[in-house]
Amino acid sequence: MNEPHHLDPINPAILHPHNPPIVSIDTAHRRGLIHHGTLFFVSDANRNLLFLKRSATLVTCPNTWMPPGEHQEGKEELFDTLKRGVTEELGPAVWELVTFTTNITPFPLYYIRHYGRENGDRVDRQITSLWFVQLGNTSSDVAESKFVPDEEVAGSMWLSLEEAEAWLRQKPNDFCHETIRDLVRVGLDALKRVFAADN
Repeated sequence: MNEPHHLDPINPAILHPHNPPIVSIDTAHRRGLIHHGTLFFVSDANRNLLFLKRSATLVTCPNTWMPPGEHQEGKEELFDTLKRGVTEELGPAVWELVTFTTNITPFPLYYIRHYGRENGDRVDRQITSLWFVQLGNTSSDVAESKFVPDEEVAGSMWLSLEEAEAWLRQKPNDFCHETIRDLVRVGLDALKRVFAADN
């Protein structure tokens, strides 16, 4: 079987589990191993979306912006990965504000990025689930009482879907590189359908 292309949908039913040894995410990237993860679009009660600025100390994409995300650990279910990601990246109390979650693409997407020799020939091969996470509070309520980002977060911003699309279009370098931008663009397009169906 040939390797899928970047952002090809992956039907989990075709995957063949073989119980490989559990390794750290750094090892998975260094070896180019396929792993699972989530990218989640967090919306406040007014449908403003949360974007996080990555810390300057991170190896991958420092000082750039993207929606929150999390790698799967061990054999946890992806919903548990999502819950842990919200809790760890945004603060334990934020999960208490969640009123609704759903996958926003029919299948997870195959994300692949070769980081090149200057980055130790790291290869990110991730089967990525895109999620929508609805909060019951406004962004100001979240920021004042619940939002406690982890040390990997250098800043945060809440934007409407239209503002996020314009930002991605007008200042693409704020989003690290083209493979991340492609993934975010797919997510925003999927959110349009979610919001339209909710109207």
